[in-house]
Amino acid sequence: MPTKSKKFQNVHTTNLEEALKDALREELSLDTFRPVLMPKAGTDYSEGVGTPHVVGYNGKKYILFTGWNTAGALPREIYVGEIDEGFVISNIRKIIRVADPVATITSHIDFGMVFDPNRNHWMIITASRDSAAGFVVSWFRYNEDFSTRLYAHSPVLIDGGAWSPITISAVRTNLYYLHVTYRDSVTNEFMLAGTAPSFNVDLPPFTVVNRLLPNMATADKNALGYNAEVHSSIKHFDQHITLLESQKDQTWNIYPLYWEAAYCGALGSEALIPPFDNGEVFNVGHGYLTRHPNNRLNLFFVRFPNYAPSLKHEIWVKNIDSDQLRPENQRSITYFPWFKDDINAAEETLMFWFYGRKTIFFTSDTSGDLSIELDPMGRGDWQTLDTVLATTDEIYQTTYSAQRAKLAFSGAAKVTAYIVEEPK
Repeated sequence: MPTKSKKFQNVHTTNLEEALKDALREELSLDTFRPVLMPKAGTDYSEGVGTPHVVGYNGKKYILFTGWNTAGALPREIYVGEIDEGFVISNIRKIIRVADPVATITSHIDFGMVFDPNRNHWMIITASRDSAAGFVVSWFRYNEDFSTRLYAHSPVLIDGGAWSPITISAVRTNLYYLHVTYRDSVTNEFMLAGTAPSFNVDLPPFTVVNRLLPNMATADKNALGYNAEVHSSIKHFDQHITLLESQKDQTWNIYPLYWEAAYCGALGSEALIPPFDNGEVFNVGHGYLTRHPNNRLNLFFVRFPNYAPSLKHEIWVKNIDSDQLRPENQRSITYFPWFKDDINAAEETLMFWFYGRKTIFFTSDTSGDLSIELDPMGRGDWQTLDTVLATTDEIYQTTYSAQRAKLAFSGAAKVTAYIVEEPK
């Protein structure tokens, strides 16, 4: 049970109504951080816990997480426990071990999960390290309370091995389709892949849909970075959001990455976790958003010190305001449709949203014409807003709004283009 507000203790009857209001305000505070799960000596998660996922079924709530017992944070295995409305965890047990589902698996780096409504089963998709094949995807099915493993598929590579995920998240975009976002272990790009046509099969084929974010390590290692990760995705107010863990100003935090299939990813500028109350600076990551276990919007996350000398992770939670997630409430969002990409003549970018004040930054190693194309109503009626002739380096600003937009360049070239949008 939560501790009573001090303002609610020893009050006169005449002040009871105000005391109740004060207690409610204190209980619903959006600024409260709370530890949920710590590494525990004598267990196989004595050195760290991470990647929290909190889900519910038939009134019961469960927390799934990775755990490890070495200073190097490997190997990682997957656990489940029950969690109540006061964030108390019980009945923790290991469900996916090293060497699951095959002997060559040496660690489960990360996982995503969704509920399959067609079969009433949980599906867990892991990004795992295989001693023979490198980074792979494994696929597990469990019953409602995770007491029984119903199915495990041998590891596979997404799209026949073209992409190998190092971190992964999963979201059910409608009743039949499943999408995963992941960081590619070879290119360090952030990709979107989907099932076709339905995940109501034992292991649906994953096909790459598009690149959400490029590898920015060579441009600014603290912007997106070689070490950025994805850990969970949600659908919130009809907006798909992946929580990206990234390093800015030498500190790791969680940022919203907005996406739709066939669109550029849009990276929000505002971190979701502010500094702790005592001013202590910690790295945070492994974000997971849910209304479990208490029907409030909770952001579960991992708090951890600098990488040297410890990788000891702790799971915490913070109640947040849902408006904080809306793209229009970010100070800015940034799209990266091209990044040092070799393109063909007349090639177009993926689409992107087009609201507020926008600044387009463009460079090319070959002179050509840059066109800004708009679909004002989102109905496929594309029109040219402007064409910049014979350019290799352009900064273009506009406040014109449209449902969606794209860029096109007339020549074959190596190009970079990114768009900073200020919604307000």
